[in-house]
Amino acid sequence: MREELTSDIIEAIAIYNDVCSSELGFTLYDHVDPDAINSLSKRSNSVWTVSFRVPTNNVTIDSRGNILVDGDQVLNWKENNSICLDTG
Repeated sequence: MREELTSDIIEAIAIYNDVCSSELGFTLYDHVDPDAINSLSKRSNSVWTVSFRVPTNNVTIDSRGNILVDGDQVLNWKENNSICLDTG
């Protein structure tokens, strides 16, 4: 997995849970195959979506760059932009 994409996924989960990434309490590599996601992330002309579960949330990433946590868009890994969440 691209280090940036890995970092973006972890960052998105941490943002969603309002914690530091070091406080998540799990390793991303235990929940998703980094080689498979790396392969998909390099396919610029393909449309794809990958969903997986980590202990705290459901995560979805797609070919448009979206990183969704529990259905809410948090980051775009192609643009590395945070999306403001209204968590109430």
